[in-house]
Formats: sequence, structure tokens, C-alpha cells
Amino acid sequence: MDQLVVSLRGTPFLWRSVPPGQRLVFRSIHSVQKTPLEDELVVSGGRLWGWEERTQSHNAGLPTEAPRNGTFLMVPPWMHIRGGRRVFAPLHYRVGTDALGVNRLWIPPEGERDLYRLCPGQLLTFQVLRGCLGIRWTPLRGQEEPK
Repeated sequence: MDQLVVSLRGTPFLWRSVPPGQRLVFRSIHSVQKTPLEDELVVSGGRLWGWEERTQSHNAGLPTEAPRNGTFLMVPPWMHIRGGRRVFAPLHYRVGTDALGVNRLWIPPEGERDLYRLCPGQLLTFQVLRGCLGIRWTPLRGQEEPK
């Protein structure tokens, strides 16, 4: 079983066993359009693959066309850009604040985490490694352990 490891400034604070096909859904609010965005990644073959981007607007530099090896679907209120074979190894993810981004992370079946509250303005690194089973959250300095 693969291990999802999330690090802040080189220090891991989440280790979680993830089966093949595990989804990670990053949610945020676009800084210019003020519309919801979702990026869904899937664990496969020890890597994070971009599965789908969802947006409710196509202005201000947001995608409007299907990527090569991908599809564009309009299912109101969302525009779905699926596929494209993007691989992230690792994924570097900039977290916003409550005023800019309102970034959240959902790893089903767990609840959603407010990254903008846990580590506002920070750069997180997500990577998939081979490892043992289990889950562990380590509180960041000045933060309580997530419940």
C-alpha cells in the first residue's frame, strides 16, 4: 500500500496509507473571479495523477479547452476538464488565507481540512511513497491536533 506524505518546510505532518485509486480533492476560491475551483488527483502507481479540474467560470486564465488526451464536459454549474495525463511527483501546493484562496483538502472518506487555517500562506509538498499501513497527523507549531 502506498503512503501519502504531506510536508511543510521539509517536515512531514501527515502520513496516510492510500489504496490505488484514492482521491484527493483540493478546493479553493479563485482570487480574481471569486468562483469555486476543484482539482481532483488520484493515487496510481505510486504517483499523484491529475484526474479532473472543475470550475464555474472560464475567465481570468482558467482552462477552457480539453488538454491533449483529455475531455471537456459542461455539467452546470461546473465545467469539467478531465484527463490530460498530468503527473505530480511531488506536488507543491501554495496555501492561501481566509481572504485569498480559502484552500481546503478532502481525502475521502475523511472530512475536509481547512488548509488555509492550518497553514496559511505556506507551501506544502504532497508525495506518494511506499510504506506501512496507518494514518498520523502531527500538529504544526502553535496548532492543535486535528480531530
